[in-house]
Amino acid sequence: MEWDVFISHASEDKAGLVEPLALKLKSYGVNVWYDKFELKIGDSLSRSIDAGLVNSKFGLVIISEAFLSKNWPDYELRSLISKEIDSGKTILPIWHAISKERLLEHSPFLVDKIALDSKIGIDELVIKIIDVVRPDILNSFMHKEAFRKIREKNSDDEICNIEISKLIAGPIIHKELSLHLIYLSMIFSRIFANTLESDYKSFAENFARDWDYEPEVKVWLIISLSFLDFVTHNNITNNNIDKKKAALRCLLSVSINDFDNNNDNISDIEYEQLLKLYSYYTDWTETLLNRKNS
Repeated sequence: MEWDVFISHASEDKAGLVEPLALKLKSYGVNVWYDKFELKIGDSLSRSIDAGLVNSKFGLVIISEAFLSKNWPDYELRSLISKEIDSGKTILPIWHAISKERLLEHSPFLVDKIALDSKIGIDELVIKIIDVVRPDILNSFMHKEAFRKIREKNSDDEICNIEISKLIAGPIIHKELSLHLIYLSMIFSRIFANTLESDYKSFAENFARDWDYEPEVKVWLIISLSFLDFVTHNNITNNNIDKKKAALRCLLSVSINDFDNNNDNISDIEYEQLLKLYSYYTDWTETLLNRKNS
């Protein structure tokens, strides 16, 4: 088992900071080692913590007065420092109601590291932490929202049970969007009318939740062109909403490299058409981008 981040903290800080932070990180899809998530009755405390420390990519250290006075947090911190010496950037410190001067008395090493302050609030902490430990989450909100909308209407399908359907709406990262992105949102909403049941404001808001929305816009342009060609070639009318939803669902799956056709509304021949269209527009887009950058 591998975790994205291990949370080292003092028990006194659970209620006010650590638990809300851990729950929100987990809700966005971050794999968090947090004692209340992982420890079960009868588990060896030392072995469980050691396993979490060894198998976590990053260590989120909540530094407070209570943290500095406890043995277990100190043990975890020393283990994370050793890991950082061997493997590079590992420790992500959060200062919680503590001064630089107080921390300097305890650990000059931690004072030298760029830290977050809990004063900025849970939502801002979550964005900044995910940007380091799982930037792919911030860059793919639109995909997740589209999957959620399509799959929540097919609850009997086993594919609905994936974690992506449990993700909650992320915070708005971009307070303003360019005019061309608003226009694209309007175009996407019209292309997928009655398929995603999203208006242009929903598209725009979801792009605003992506840390870097340009890669997501590129994917949606490829999906849109493939979808339009497929619908036109097969004479799929607005009366055949199930076929349109199935086609979009297949294209979304292909866009994340899931090439299994698990949809009864799409034949094998139609699925091959969708694959070829998506591949064609992907290659075409990359060719244009390469020309632009050369």
